[in-house]
Amino acid sequence: MAHYYLAKLALKSPEVFNHIFTGDNYLCYYFEINYLTGLERNRLDIFEKLSKDFEAALKQCTPFLSILDSYGIKTNFSLPPQELKKSLCKRMPSSQSEQLSEHHSDLQVVDSSHIKKEPRDTEENDPKKRLIAILLIYATVLKNSELYSLEIKEKMMCSIIDGFCTALAVLAKTLNDNWPDIIQNIQEDSNDEDTDTEKQQRVQDAERLLKDTIKISLPLAIENVAFENVGSAKLKNILLNMISDSKYTNTFQCCILVFLYCDLRISGCLSEFSKFVNQTSSKDLLTIALFKAVYYYHTRYFPQSEDNTLVSIIADINLKLQNTGKLVKSALMKQIEEKRPTVKDISPI
Repeated sequence: MAHYYLAKLALKSPEVFNHIFTGDNYLCYYFEINYLTGLERNRLDIFEKLSKDFEAALKQCTPFLSILDSYGIKTNFSLPPQELKKSLCKRMPSSQSEQLSEHHSDLQVVDSSHIKKEPRDTEENDPKKRLIAILLIYATVLKNSELYSLEIKEKMMCSIIDGFCTALAVLAKTLNDNWPDIIQNIQEDSNDEDTDTEKQQRVQDAERLLKDTIKISLPLAIENVAFENVGSAKLKNILLNMISDSKYTNTFQCCILVFLYCDLRISGCLSEFSKFVNQTSSKDLLTIALFKAVYYYHTRYFPQSEDNTLVSIIADINLKLQNTGKLVKSALMKQIEEKRPTVKDISPI
């Protein structure tokens, strides 16, 4: 692969290395930098270059973060206990779950030898696009650079999590800005003047549900990108320290950190998920966490020994969204456990 050989050449040739990191040229060399930092895991010169650019780009986009203060998921996606019980008793077959875990779609990329290495005018002129482009490279460098000092890795992780939250805020603002056009396209074949009050209400409910569904999907998608670019068990202590930091309590930063930590399947990670649920008072964060926890449960993401913990987390979230008492949770968990298939339900491969 051309990007691998160019990365090796950059290690031997100062001219090639300097070309890659002159100005914004490095934005065209994501894969080369990935290989380069994988081959040499303590390149402080790369950290210094990227850190300076990323912090400046992040500062320029910081005002967008305010949109997360009033994110506003209006639909209550929690379920009455009986409906929740029915939902949790239906799970993906074990054989299908195993196939999902084993399947990793390869990223289709154009070989770097076929890419025109020209200045990225779009990124240079749009601070939001430039931030995201640098963020993905910066995250990959952290994932590879295990020989950096703890101080540097903590600094990078804090900035990266802020970067992914800023990316979420940018997407949320884009959604809000374009929502009138989206609705107009949906309604262009209907005549609102001819609809009755009930039909108008159904349309409004459908619009709200669509917008809230997108608002739930955005942070889950952003966290998945974070997992792909910076997800490494070697960073577990840094992630755990940040999750435990009170400054992140009840924030989107903590939400992304907890999901990232759990996606790594680190021992005890669901205890951190449970703590997050108990500590947060945000209906937005609780709703997003509900969807993530249900995904874990339905896809059997964790071993069967963690089922009760996951059900407890889901029940806790549902209770907080429903404002229901703890006694309902105990009865619900007992009913689910009685109806849950045993390990014998595992289908032969």
